[in-house]
This record gives sequence, structure tokens and C-alpha cells, in this order.
Amino acid sequence: MKRRNTAFMAIVAAATFLSSQAGYAADGPPGATTLVGTPAEISVSDAEREDLAMVAETLGISLEAAIDRFSGQELFAAAVDQLRQTEADTFSTVLWQGDDRYRAVVSFRGAPSEAALDILKELPFGVLVRGDARASEADLIDAQTVAREAVAAIPGVAAADSVIDDHNGEVVVTYSLLDGDLLATEVARIAASAVASLDARLGTGIPLRTVEGFVPTEHETAIVGGNGFLDCTAGFAVTSSGTTGISTAGHCLNDTTYYGGSYAYFEAQSAPASGDVQWHTFNGAAVTNKFRYTSSGGERFVTSAVNPVSGSAICYWGLTTGNNCGTVTAVNYCSPSGYCLLFRYGPSTAEYGDSGGPWYFGNVGKGITHGFLTNGLGFRVDDLATRVGALNLLNLAVKVTP
Repeated sequence: MKRRNTAFMAIVAAATFLSSQAGYAADGPPGATTLVGTPAEISVSDAEREDLAMVAETLGISLEAAIDRFSGQELFAAAVDQLRQTEADTFSTVLWQGDDRYRAVVSFRGAPSEAALDILKELPFGVLVRGDARASEADLIDAQTVAREAVAAIPGVAAADSVIDDHNGEVVVTYSLLDGDLLATEVARIAASAVASLDARLGTGIPLRTVEGFVPTEHETAIVGGNGFLDCTAGFAVTSSGTTGISTAGHCLNDTTYYGGSYAYFEAQSAPASGDVQWHTFNGAAVTNKFRYTSSGGERFVTSAVNPVSGSAICYWGLTTGNNCGTVTAVNYCSPSGYCLLFRYGPSTAEYGDSGGPWYFGNVGKGITHGFLTNGLGFRVDDLATRVGALNLLNLAVKVTP
């Protein structure tokens, strides 16, 4: 594993990126494609600039090109999480583009509300708003889980995974066969039947596609007896109804352990369909909103927690491989073993012992390491992490104050 020296970034001053667009107005009727935004300078913090230097190295581009491509992504991600809450019935998919005319795309089922447009108009760059999605994100996630489970249960199917394609808002279930006797049409029929009740509730039909092909092998990145938090890497400090603790991956050991000078006691873990998360509490120990992100012991404060967006830059820290940065390739993924609410990242670099570690960009918490995927020849495909919003399902939130 190539280690990157980022110490020199500590003295770099904050920078700004000036959006080149002159301004936008709606260029289509409600429900059609509309371009919104109020172009303005976008500040780049020291922490974000440090991460973008690693992203630039990973992608083989200049730091200036990385700043140009990814500046503003966290403003967009925060707006997206707001839309998930306020527009749950119509909000569908999002994609970070980072190009010259518009930097991001948001799709809704039907015409977006004026309140939704107001949120997006405040962003300091162009956002392409679409009103042609056939299902909300919540319904797509339900269909993704149900369809994958139905296909995986078919006799003759060796494995199945599922992903929501953020480019076209389609649920895609990929499956591999134990033998060649099962017809692709039968698999498609069973998958469609499994989501029929959701289709009936929506009234328009959930976009669904089944594909016979290679399903990657999933590896959980934990080792028994490994260094760190139990057999894994500790994640973010978390809070629940005033109680503080520490998070890690749900598939890691859940024994009582000694961590940071105090005993850590297992509290709860999520079911696989709700991500891969568990948390532990401490008996009287102080817990801060810092996380380690370098092999030399460098720490950062967490100031907010926002789900990742497809196409955006992101970094992670793990005790085995250190800190690495790349881009998000999908934000709604169900793995072959049935873990959902995962996102995918490339290039794949995670190893055993990294599980549970923090995913971040700048000072924003983004997720928790789950594992990685390999193809039939053992070559890496993508890394996997639980998106940070899954913590809410355990009544948890990332700690963002000292």
C-alpha cells in the first residue's frame, strides 16, 4: 500500500473557488428540466484542501483540477440531506457532476415544490433539477432490498446484489447462476412480482432491471485479534439521548473491551438491511468529537455529518491501510450478504482490520467502513461503507460538539 505524506498540508491557507457561471433562471416548465443556483465564491478549508490533494493524486489530476471539480460538494450534500427530510415523498436521486454548466443533478418524482427549489437556488453553483423520476428514493430503497432478497432466494441463483443507478433512477439487481437452467425471464418475473405491492402504492411503477452477470465477492474487513477497537477500527464518537459512545461496524465483535483508558460496553447493532453499525458506551469517560485520520496520529474535529453523494470526493481512515481518498461510485447498494444502505467507493484499498473506521471529507463525517468487493479472479472492484445517516436508525447521531 502506498502511504501518502500529507504533513506539508498543515500550513496551507484556506482557498476559494469562484464559480464561473453568471447566474441561472428556470429554463423549463414545472416538472421539466430546470437549472437553478446563485453562483458565488466557494471557500475550501484547510482540511478539505488536504483531502483534495490526496484525491488529486489518486485520480492523477492536479490539485487545481480537483478543487475545480469537487468544490462545493459538501454544500450540495447538506442540501440533499435536507431534501430527504422535507421532500421525502418526491425526492429521488442525486449526482455530483462537477462540470462547467452545472455541478450537480437532483431528480424528483413530479414537479419539485417551491420550497425544494428555494433550497437548491441558494447553492453557489448550477444545479440541474429534474421532475421526471418515477419513484422516490425511499421507495427505490424498499424495492432494492425486496428485489435483491427475492432473486437471491431463487433456487439456482448463486448470489445477488442490488444498486440504485443514480444516473437514471433505476433499481438494478445483478445475479449469478449455479447452472444455466434458470431463464432470465423467470428471474425478472419473480423480481417484478416481489415489488408489485410497492408499484401499486406508487401508481406509476418502480424502474427495475435484472441482469445476469458477475456478482462481486464481498469481504468484511475485520480480523479477530487485530489491533484497534476489538477486531476492527473505531469510528466516530456518537450520541443517543444525551449518552455518548463510539461507533464501529456491526459485523465486528461486540464484546466489552478496554478502549481509550476506559471500558467500552456494547449497546446495540443494526440489522443488515439497515447498514452495518454497532456502538459502545463508556462508564464516565469523556468522549470528544475528534477522530484520527493519519498514521502519525493526526486528529480532526467533526463539525457535521452528511450522507455522501455519487460522484463526490471522499476519504477514509483505517488502522491497516491508513488514510486514503477517492470518489463515491454509488450511494444505495445492497451487498450479496444482504447489507443495505451501503455506498461504494473507488479505487478499492481497504483491508482486514479497517472495518468500522471513519469516512469523511474535511470535517464532515460521511460513513463507516464495511468491507470491499472482489471479482472472480480476486481483483478489487470497490470498497463498501455504511452511509452516516444509517446511525439514525439506532437513534444515534455523530457527536459534533466537544
